[in-house]
Amino acid sequence: MVEGAMFAVSQTLTKHVDEVWVIKFKYDGSALASGSKDKAAIIWKKRLKELHPSKQSYNWTPELILDHPGAVSCLSWSLDSSILLTSSASHPGSHHIDRVQSGKLLRTHNEHHETVTGLEFITRDNVFVSAALDRRIIIWDSDGNVRVVLDPLNLRIIGIAVSTQFSLIITLGLGTGPESKEVQGKAGFNTLMRINIDTKQTSLLSELEGDLVSAEMSKDSKYVLVNRGKNDILLLDLKTGQTVNTYRGLTQTRHVIRSCFGGLHDSFVISGSEDGKVYVWDRVTAELRQVLLRHGEGTVNSVVWNPASTEMFASCSDDGSGKVWEMSIARSVSVGS
Repeated sequence: MVEGAMFAVSQTLTKHVDEVWVIKFKYDGSALASGSKDKAAIIWKKRLKELHPSKQSYNWTPELILDHPGAVSCLSWSLDSSILLTSSASHPGSHHIDRVQSGKLLRTHNEHHETVTGLEFITRDNVFVSAALDRRIIIWDSDGNVRVVLDPLNLRIIGIAVSTQFSLIITLGLGTGPESKEVQGKAGFNTLMRINIDTKQTSLLSELEGDLVSAEMSKDSKYVLVNRGKNDILLLDLKTGQTVNTYRGLTQTRHVIRSCFGGLHDSFVISGSEDGKVYVWDRVTAELRQVLLRHGEGTVNSVVWNPASTEMFASCSDDGSGKVWEMSIARSVSVGS
């Protein structure tokens, strides 16, 4: 039993016709995007439903459906919310830049040679970074032209996280590190690297046992969450590379699951799971605070906090749905509710 504020579903998003793999809020919280195995990205607009003396109520309605040649596995909003980056998982090496106001496709890029595994904007003038299994990281200018190509390691890059100050990229790599120079990989370990965006210098953050599948940076850029295929999530200190906390209880052995920080001062760690549940932990104590059961059969693939709220996050699942969760005050809530 736990006391205080916990989470309940405020709306289920049902428009996709297959597994939903990724979901992202706009920075101002006015919309969110979802990407699916059904080859579509959907923009959901937040609209005022009811004005209540204590709390406003909203509906999330599908505003735009963006068709793709393959399943959509990565999404990223520009900070001014004018551009949505997407990548198609079954179309290796291609990702699309879409203007969300009209759904107009500005450009399709094919500079990567294998599947794109990460897309993030890194400056307020819409410079962005992409990463792929081809071992390359590309920094693009605001017009979508290649600015810098980084090929720092002999690692197949499976995910990236970018600091809120836009100065640091954390990369997850499959396999061992390079055979020479400063960074050495250990057999059986996977690698986290730090890349300074300004200097382009690369350094080792940590080598961890098990398959590393996703990373998420804290708001203060002091910590990174790492999901791995050993049924746990690690919290790493970005200065030392040491593990600060371990969050257990979820099931993760085969699929890519993206977790997030949430709440005021990043007080929660939230993740989906292969058992169809959403898990909420206290970030500092690693205590399991709540297990949310509202998704159907299959993996809950991604959770994301609303950056404009202290009490809202979204999740998406193999059951074809997205869900918006909001904090509710309860005297007692059972784990498993």
